[in-house]
Amino acid sequence: MTATTNVASSCGSRPSSACSEASLRIATKAGYFTPATGADAVNAGVLTEDQAVTGHSLAPDYVRWQTGRNREQLGREWLDLVLLHNPERAHPGDHPALHRAMRDAFVVLEEAVAAGQVAGYGMATWAGLEEETFTVEELLALAGEALGDSSTTTWSRSRCRSAW
Repeated sequence: MTATTNVASSCGSRPSSACSEASLRIATKAGYFTPATGADAVNAGVLTEDQAVTGHSLAPDYVRWQTGRNREQLGREWLDLVLLHNPERAHPGDHPALHRAMRDAFVVLEEAVAAGQVAGYGMATWAGLEEETFTVEELLALAGEALGDSSTTTWSRSRCRSAW
């Protein structure tokens, strides 16, 4: 979040020759969080204290809250890209539970896309693909389910083009 905020604030709210809105994309993450953010999430009622202690969440209420908070902190009506940050941490060793959590987070992000709050979403992972916790094909299928579309091939091509 800090790096994203610094990038956004270094460009200001108006385009300049060095950094224009036409070329700058604002990306942020939901997943990992600091203890202070965890406390804020508990106070907002989107996480329990036990959940906040873990420092990571893909819970739908948390993803929705964090996405709104990121928009507010960045002073943006919409975000260009929201990444689920290391989703493999959500349910270590339990692939079915992890896949349900990612699909549920994708549903929240699809709602944000439909509301014009987010242009696109994706994932940032350290080891999820390398350790075969999930595959690109599985991610596309989960995103297709979130969209309510079983045709993930069509979804992946059309959504990727329209987001940028």
